[in-house]
Amino acid sequence: MSGKNLEQEQRRLNAIMATEDGRAWMWDHLGDCGVFHSTYAQNPHDTSFNEGRRSIGLRIIADLRELAFRYYQMMELEALARLEDEKDEVDDVLYD
Repeated sequence: MSGKNLEQEQRRLNAIMATEDGRAWMWDHLGDCGVFHSTYAQNPHDTSFNEGRRSIGLRIIADLRELAFRYYQMMELEALARLEDEKDEVDDVLYD
């Protein structure tokens, strides 16, 4: 957690995470940060760049787990449900 006012940080995170759309937005941005996959690239400069993005994502996850853990758990469950829905849609197209 940064040196900012803890109550202010918690209020801001909870404002984003209080809605399903806010949690979906956060999940998408965490994915863009590369926290859910390897950041390795053949070019070491690209790997360094990717690790910088990942570092920001990991800091956000740490803040969420510390200040909005219940919403963090909800976000994960909702993301898994969206993945299952997408998988079912693909299966429907492939096997119908």
